[in-house]
Amino acid sequence: MPHLVQFNFRGYDTIRYPLPTGPVTLFTDEVPYCADRVTTKAEAEILNWLLGTLPARDLLFTNLDLPAGTYAQTSITEPILDRRPTRKPGDLDMLLVPRPGDPSRVISIQAKRVKVEAVSTYRDNVSNRHIGNLTAVVEQANGSRDLGFHLNYAMIVVQVDGMERSEFNFLARTTTEEQFNRIYHCAWDSPLHSDVGLIFIEISQPTGASIDNAGFIAISVDKRAKPLEQPVALNAKVRQLTQQMRSL
Repeated sequence: MPHLVQFNFRGYDTIRYPLPTGPVTLFTDEVPYCADRVTTKAEAEILNWLLGTLPARDLLFTNLDLPAGTYAQTSITEPILDRRPTRKPGDLDMLLVPRPGDPSRVISIQAKRVKVEAVSTYRDNVSNRHIGNLTAVVEQANGSRDLGFHLNYAMIVVQVDGMERSEFNFLARTTTEEQFNRIYHCAWDSPLHSDVGLIFIEISQPTGASIDNAGFIAISVDKRAKPLEQPVALNAKVRQLTQQMRSL
């Protein structure tokens, strides 16, 4: 039976002060070229960008039903995990604490990126190495679930340089249907635990402008995680982490 994958999205463009004296045009290809392409951002870098860029962060939190003041941190080991963990997940790619005063309802997210570069309107180059890593992110998310976090997710972040898809409008310069189906089924064909949720994110750089200034973000919480009761010992470690960060 066909499965509908529903995304919520935001497109954004930026005008810098002082304003130009003539007409203002947004969502256009007539912009200075930025050599810093979204596809060059490594995993930790794109997750920090996601949390540090207001349209992206707000869209993520909205789709996960989180308050704006949610505590968020990436690339976490101590004090949650051992310095040199010997089993999955190894580290925590993203940790979200909706109410920092209540460490018992933590969201753990394990993420992998897939790099997609449009070479023409209808053709992509996709990193096969990144596609192969999608099984690993499911294993890591299953490992986070074994640690006992309240909610656990595997997250696929598709980074799209869509500038060459210029025959389409700004909002349509994302992954081709064929390539998205390939990514989607590769993730779903992995042994995802029934308690673990699955998130897909597309971050597209549609023009020559910096992704900080203009872009398109789409998020699908394709499978909701099932809540678990966190162990008391894990709550104490989360409290220690959030207190450490507040004291910096």
